[in-house]
Amino acid sequence: MTTAQNAKLAANPALAETVLSPREYRVGQRFAGVARMNYGKAIERMVREEIFSDPLLDQLFNPAGIGARGPDVLGKGPTAGLMFDITTSHPRTIAEHLARPYGQDLVIITYDRPTSFVVFPP
Repeated sequence: MTTAQNAKLAANPALAETVLSPREYRVGQRFAGVARMNYGKAIERMVREEIFSDPLLDQLFNPAGIGARGPDVLGKGPTAGLMFDITTSHPRTIAEHLARPYGQDLVIITYDRPTSFVVFPP
């Protein structure tokens, strides 16, 4: 799911406007650091929407909150007890996720932002 959503967003960064708030998208047009963070938020929210819209995925996963407060996706049904976090494949971000209080027994799912991505298009 993460790979598919990243491919969509990489091909059309303006797609993030459909899942980010107007403010998040607007700030991501001006500041590269915020844009990179909000790119990740967009990926997480697109995965979350895919889970909500698919009855089979909905039986396996419970989209949790987005951000540092907890894992992005919790397992349910056959995947109960598993926690999933979506992040970039940069070693530093993986280490940061593992250091969080819920980081033990965490399944980390990575994606790579396109190298050409700087800010969201106006």
